[in-house]
Amino acid sequence: MKELSSYMLVGGAILLVSGCAVLNPYKSDFTCPQKENGKCVAVEAAYDESLKKAPEKKAPEAPRKSQKAEISTTGPKSAGSDLVYQEEVYKKLIGLLREPVTPLVAPPKIMRVLFLPYKGEGGELFMPRYVYFMADDPRWIMGDYLEKGATD
Repeated sequence: MKELSSYMLVGGAILLVSGCAVLNPYKSDFTCPQKENGKCVAVEAAYDESLKKAPEKKAPEAPRKSQKAEISTTGPKSAGSDLVYQEEVYKKLIGLLREPVTPLVAPPKIMRVLFLPYKGEGGELFMPRYVYFMADDPRWIMGDYLEKGATD
């Protein structure tokens, strides 16, 4: 019995000293497995670097006459291309709104009813609450021709 308790004491001490490393099935001998996604520095160094003022970027040099200006279709969008895209979207939206046969749906009328507290069957007390319901169905307000051909 004495031997068993000493074995348990030694086993417990080993588990206590090793901590969770015994239970962890994964290796942890890596330092920076994906260096292409950023820097590999210690936490303290990264914090110190974040507190430093970021170096100012130089303005891009103007292309010389001997260099050809290349347009990158895969690079980040400039502010000008964003404006062109936004204008095109607005033009398409205006065209859709000005079409005479654009069908629109009128939302249904929603009613809110307040039920005051009341006593129900069996002596239950029902507290005040709101109940919402649709008083009518949604309907087409333009393009009534769609309703005539529709089958219910």
